[in-house]
Amino acid sequence: MIKRIVGWLLVVVCMVSLAGCGAARKRHPLIDPNAPNLSVMGMRNVRDWGDALSPMLQKSLITGARQYAAWRKANHLGPEKDLYLLALSGGGADGAFGAGVLCGWTDKGDRPEFRVVTGVSTGALSAPFAFLGEKYDPVLRKLYTNVQTKDIFFLKSIWDIIRGDSVADTGPLKKLVETYVTPEMMAELAREHARGRRLFIATTNLDAQRNVVWDIGAIASSGNPNALELIHKVMIASASIPVAFPPVYIPVEKNGETFDEMHVDGGVISQFIVYDAYLLPKEIAEDAHAMAAYNALRKHVCIIVNNKLGPVSESVRPRLAPIALRSISTLIKSQAKGSLAYSYLLTKRDGMSLDYIVIPEDFDSPNKEPFDPAAMRKTFDMGYALGKEGQGWQSLPPGYVE
Repeated sequence: MIKRIVGWLLVVVCMVSLAGCGAARKRHPLIDPNAPNLSVMGMRNVRDWGDALSPMLQKSLITGARQYAAWRKANHLGPEKDLYLLALSGGGADGAFGAGVLCGWTDKGDRPEFRVVTGVSTGALSAPFAFLGEKYDPVLRKLYTNVQTKDIFFLKSIWDIIRGDSVADTGPLKKLVETYVTPEMMAELAREHARGRRLFIATTNLDAQRNVVWDIGAIASSGNPNALELIHKVMIASASIPVAFPPVYIPVEKNGETFDEMHVDGGVISQFIVYDAYLLPKEIAEDAHAMAAYNALRKHVCIIVNNKLGPVSESVRPRLAPIALRSISTLIKSQAKGSLAYSYLLTKRDGMSLDYIVIPEDFDSPNKEPFDPAAMRKTFDMGYALGKEGQGWQSLPPGYVE
């Protein structure tokens, strides 16, 4: 898993900081609480803060509910009975687990069409394919069983590390995203958006210390010539582990002047997003009739956590790298458990069921490199088996008892 390189990366950072040399990237940053309302590469109303109620994202869901109801009526499908939301977490190479679960779920025969799909980090890379459904299962399988470390990043020279903003170069990841997220795929995302479905990806605005939720379908539907490039930037930013990978600098315009925002891994704030503070599901309905229809829906939230959550006891060597690695691993687990507890309370408040699946504690897949195809295939196969058998799903967060 990519987090395994972060420990020694911190050692390099300490050395570089002590050296105090090198030319830093020149920036024109924007620190503005209203930044989401500004034009991003020529587009507006495509994102908002994820830690506060968002009228823009709320309106997007209201419009989506109307569009989806109209689509069902036009196709003589009758009223909707179940509404499904899927959240995909971070986890680096262990994203193979989630890919396997989805492919196995397809072959089980009862994988639903998710009205809303969200993704963070590696979950952001797989979310567009999960959103477009089972026709993209072969792509998910290929991406998470054949990709090698060299297809994701390469380490920079020590001189470039000293002068730059990361230890690795993610040029290969950029090429990979551009290869699979094509203009044709963007057109499919736009069609699903027009049908009323929503795809959200979260990044972390490091300048603001806040997460940003991007409405990917709105970007795809904008007709802006920069739309595909922005989607690529958002996906890569959400998977850009600080220090290890370079931040993604996203240009914004204010009063005719161009600034840049520094965006990194969405997992810095949260390992996954359900709907959190930025949405109030009960206010999606526009009138009493729509509210009655919404209340009649069986609402389901499904979370795929590409990680283990339980403690693993082992002796930590008294060295910087092992201590850093162990601390980061512990932090990620704690953060994921906290997010599950928060999501449980939200869904319980809003009358939704919650089911989540995690990598089993007894599963082991040693890897020889951060992205090891053999290890990823083993992880994918394990996820596939659980997905096809419908096993491994839980409804209570760790430590909760009812």
